[in-house]
Amino acid sequence: MMNASKYGAAAETSESVELTAEEQEVAEKMRETWKAILNIDVPDDLDFFKAGAGSMDVVRAPTSG
Repeated sequence: MMNASKYGAAAETSESVELTAEEQEVAEKMRETWKAILNIDVPDDLDFFKAGAGSMDVVRAPTSG
């Protein structure tokens, strides 16, 4: 059960995520793609949509293959 006054509030603690070498490569490729679409620097905690992207920008993201 959660106190209603805390519903939707950010958690007080944060966890660190460690990526494998392969995951780091994927993350860097996504960062480059987002940077090209948004025309801004892309920090690790950027929210793609809150940064101004729209659903059609997702279509522009390249797929692997």
